[in-house]
Amino acid sequence: MFLLVETIDVGGGTIAMIESLARFNSMTQEIEREKKMAVRPYIMIPYFAAVMLVATTVMTLTFTAKTLEVGGVVSFDLDFLTMIFTTSGIIHCFLIGLVAGKISEESLAAGFKHSAILVIIALVASKFAPMFLGDMI
Repeated sequence: MFLLVETIDVGGGTIAMIESLARFNSMTQEIEREKKMAVRPYIMIPYFAAVMLVATTVMTLTFTAKTLEVGGVVSFDLDFLTMIFTTSGIIHCFLIGLVAGKISEESLAAGFKHSAILVIIALVASKFAPMFLGDMI
């Protein structure tokens, strides 16, 4: 719209110029649409990454605890390590959400929506991953 107003103001409001602006606008909108369609599959990658991060962290901590139990080490504070690793995983998921928002909607502000969803997913995964591991071990 800015280009159209400026073109008319400087006296170049000919039919050919307006047609050129309309073609430019149409091509710009088509490129934006194609870009959004091309980026759409990449939106799910941060969600899988968040679940994998939390699940592998909890799995590693669980296997470490079981190995130490077999080895006979009794005085080992696993709860502190679990809290540290879970907290760092949740912070990492928050940052992954910011990146997902930047990828999907080209805005860092949109990333807060993805960050909130990813933090909730990370909390749920950290809560349920030990239950699944308990059945496997």
